[in-house]
Amino acid sequence: ITASAPNLTTVKNEGIVLPARETVRSDFKLQVQSANQQIVVTSHQEVVSVDLTQASSMSGKEIDSLPLNFRATNAPSPINTATLTAGVNEDPSGNLTFSGQLPTATSFTLDGTSIQMVRLGGPTRDLFPSVEGIAEFRVNTAGNGAEYAQPTDLTVVTKSGTNQFHGSAFWFLQRKNWNSVDPIAKYNPSLDANTLGGSIGGPIIKDHTFF
Repeated sequence: ITASAPNLTTVKNEGIVLPARETVRSDFKLQVQSANQQIVVTSHQEVVSVDLTQASSMSGKEIDSLPLNFRATNAPSPINTATLTAGVNEDPSGNLTFSGQLPTATSFTLDGTSIQMVRLGGPTRDLFPSVEGIAEFRVNTAGNGAEYAQPTDLTVVTKSGTNQFHGSAFWFLQRKNWNSVDPIAKYNPSLDANTLGGSIGGPIIKDHTFF
């Protein structure tokens, strides 16, 4: 973010992180210009969140690095990683509850479009992308804005593609006999899995349309 005015120094704040559905304020201090001078602030910026929502965000890369076995299931979506956020729990039926709310009291959106089941509440899980396609994952647990229609919210933002071709690939291999048996339950809850997958993105029209 760059701020300038006549006879004052130009100040540029770099490295500002703006998470999904977040509003931040970056304050600038412009001084009287003594010469052709520009000030670049790369750290310790005065970035202030003006949103009272209690939220937690993770990037797709952070989710991908978690030691979880969601890839061992038929649905590679990491939606259950929301339980790693404070105040989020999973009930015996597999429904997510946020800050003690009912499972139906949470809105679910993908790139700004609601994917909440109208009749039963909760997310339409088939519409959640694979972790390979996720750019950001945000959970609002309290103080949600009225625009979301529910007290709490889970937002997923997908990768947009760039002017360069990028891709990823994974091979998730898990065998039940590789893991120990729970000494109390006398049960090994692990799954056998041999899952291959990947993703690719790039330009369709340079600087305009991507996939």
